[in-house]
Amino acid sequence: MKTKLLPLLVVLIFFASCKDVEEISPNLRLQGFYEQTLQATSQTGEVQYDLINHFIFNADGTFSREDVTLNRGGDVVLGFRASYQGNYQVKDQVATLTYTDPLMMNVADIYYVGKEDLTIMEGTFTTEFYVSDDYSELSYKCPDNARCAQPIPFVRIVE
Repeated sequence: MKTKLLPLLVVLIFFASCKDVEEISPNLRLQGFYEQTLQATSQTGEVQYDLINHFIFNADGTFSREDVTLNRGGDVVLGFRASYQGNYQVKDQVATLTYTDPLMMNVADIYYVGKEDLTIMEGTFTTEFYVSDDYSELSYKCPDNARCAQPIPFVRIVE
């Protein structure tokens, strides 16, 4: 009798010990700090700059972004190119970012201004990024009606 109950007992313990595994939401998986670095030179070609763009994605579905300019290889912020915050949602490996009244540089032929000199661009804007399968990179999703250069991805910075 004991030998017949033992397999039944093992099966019952196995099924009783299984727990539902909750999948982590895509928004939570995106949470973190992402950085993109581009290089640029001044109009004279003498001074080089690092153009650093940062995203911070929070667990509550909000994000912030700052685009700053540094001397090439330096760590001192010379000025800003953009600053804004908004909300995001991830679906089917695409992050949709919505933001209102971003602060942007309103001058095309320079690489930075003081943060107080950024201009409010009135309105609500939406931008989409492809999210890599492991959530380590974001790449700009070019709109269907536009021609875009190959995007340079934002890379997740793990501290």
